[in-house]
Amino acid sequence: MAKIETVDYKRMPLQASEIREEAKALNKEMIIAYDSIKNMHEVWYGIRYNELVQSFNNMIPSLNDLLTLIVSEIPYALETIANNYSIADCGQTAVAINNETPNKIQNLPTSNDVGMRFLTLEVDEVKQEVSRKFLNARESMDKIEAIYLKVVWESEASQAFKAKFTALKNEIATSFENINTQFKKLMEQTVQDIENAEKANTVN
Repeated sequence: MAKIETVDYKRMPLQASEIREEAKALNKEMIIAYDSIKNMHEVWYGIRYNELVQSFNNMIPSLNDLLTLIVSEIPYALETIANNYSIADCGQTAVAINNETPNKIQNLPTSNDVGMRFLTLEVDEVKQEVSRKFLNARESMDKIEAIYLKVVWESEASQAFKAKFTALKNEIATSFENINTQFKKLMEQTVQDIENAEKANTVN
């Protein structure tokens, strides 16, 4: 049987709102990052672009799980609990429950392009933009964690939410680092391929 030991229901509505708003900001950053990679196909296509797209797509299930947790599940739970205890304490609800849902990250398309295209400056601009979005997302995750740690709600459900958030946060942070490294490596390899092809095609 689940048991609740301690709860501060009066602060919960504000904390729920803070978590939700920071989560929506994170959601927005990730949408922009994925749109940037999708649009980058105009300036980079070929096998290595598809490899990068696959890495971004591999991260999507964890990202969407995190967004569901922090946009929907945790704030909804906090608001529900606040109302339950408020009704028990003073006979009225504390907050209007907001059952908001995140904007899911959609899979990036891969294509069977013939040949390759790579515009160095444009691709590098996208890489820098995506790196900034990753950094902003990590800062948002840290803020959400800090807010949640201040919630006075000691229960089995609270610990389950915390464990799930921590696991997803760590997994996504690792994915960010790996993708940043891979992005740089794939760019360098593509530049080298193009240079080699131009050398091979030079007629003396």
